[in-house]
Amino acid sequence: MIISPFTPLFFSPSTDKFGAKSKYVQLFARTDRIFVELILTAKEQEPIVYINNLLSNISTPVSLSSWKMNDDKILYFYNISLLPCGYYTVTVNGNTSEIFKVTDDECELSETSLIQYSMKDNKQRLDAVWWIDGMQYFFDFRVPGGFKDNGWTFGVDNEQFVTSDEDIVELFSHEYTTVLFTLGNGMGCPVWFAELLNRVLCCNYVYFDGVRYTRKESNVPELNQQIEGLKSFVFNQMLQKVRTMNPVLEWNNQLAMRCVQSGAYRIADDEGIRSIKYGSESEVAEVGAYINMTKAIPNTGVSINSDTMVTVNSIHHPGVDENSYWDLIAIKTTDIDNKYIGRRGYGKLTVNGLDRLKNDLDNGSINLRAVLYKGDSYTNLIEGSVISRDGVCVLKGINGGDIGALKEFQLYLDNVYECDIDNLGMTIELVWVYEND
Repeated sequence: MIISPFTPLFFSPSTDKFGAKSKYVQLFARTDRIFVELILTAKEQEPIVYINNLLSNISTPVSLSSWKMNDDKILYFYNISLLPCGYYTVTVNGNTSEIFKVTDDECELSETSLIQYSMKDNKQRLDAVWWIDGMQYFFDFRVPGGFKDNGWTFGVDNEQFVTSDEDIVELFSHEYTTVLFTLGNGMGCPVWFAELLNRVLCCNYVYFDGVRYTRKESNVPELNQQIEGLKSFVFNQMLQKVRTMNPVLEWNNQLAMRCVQSGAYRIADDEGIRSIKYGSESEVAEVGAYINMTKAIPNTGVSINSDTMVTVNSIHHPGVDENSYWDLIAIKTTDIDNKYIGRRGYGKLTVNGLDRLKNDLDNGSINLRAVLYKGDSYTNLIEGSVISRDGVCVLKGINGGDIGALKEFQLYLDNVYECDIDNLGMTIELVWVYEND
């Protein structure tokens, strides 16, 4: 078994027995996603993982998700998020990580930067998986430090011609700015933080507080020791902002980074600066295209606001077991826009306005269904399980063979027993991002 070196936790990182240990404790916001990846051979048993609360002295076992990479390797993974504020460690098969702190103190978090990173596919590395069952995952690594104004460096790539009169003619010119990222505050940080930063900068997509950067040429973190004998350091890394980007690719990445559990979001504002949103603040409205909602069947209880937003006074079908459900959307397959047929991507559902329903969704007692329905038979379009009410679920594309006059695309909630959501209404937003566009 290997713990992916891209996992933003540190397991026995140092064997140095000399000098004074750094006093810096790794910090995460409650909304950060601590993505743990464990890669095992097919013959190895499933790992045993615990999250240890050091304040309450309670160890909570973790139920890992798994994905078969190939015939020889299996990936086990888990997203740690929304822990109560406190101090924690993670134990994997008896191997315990360094202590980390979870906080929602904005003063503490203001002195940190959130680094999020992923790859364009799974072919780049053998020690990490970025795309699991068609869904892209980003790691979150929060570090002390940030960008200082005195770390800006200006440059130009140009070509000039000098005339016989010694006049200079600019044939080609393009300016650029590099910035210095400082890792470590006044307290410094352990050296393995810089090791992970150097590894992270090998990824295709690296975002610092929501803004995409790449390392400048072969620049690596430069070590500065604050106090001799103290194993706490400050590092400088030269970076350059990525300015020319594919808008579909960026939307795909922003969607993958933004998705967190419960009512907490990390969003990018109009200036591209990422801020931390907590559950007490308003939720973020996603914008995207899925299918032409104006073609939805205008049944009682359904009103169409726009192409992507549907306000629903849901229709309850009481019953037992799977027969108890709530209709949300019904659309004839013959009315689905042709440009969406056969396309695969990420479908994200956001439901607003139903607090009690949201709580039950968190408990896993209510399930979202997206199906192709014909008479008494249906085909489920959701790949895998919906982990939480605001989680990203991957929807299968509808192909030409799925289109028929008697078929419908339906979105509904089943296993709804004690939640009386009738007449309360809800806002549903379906976001669709094409894969590999």
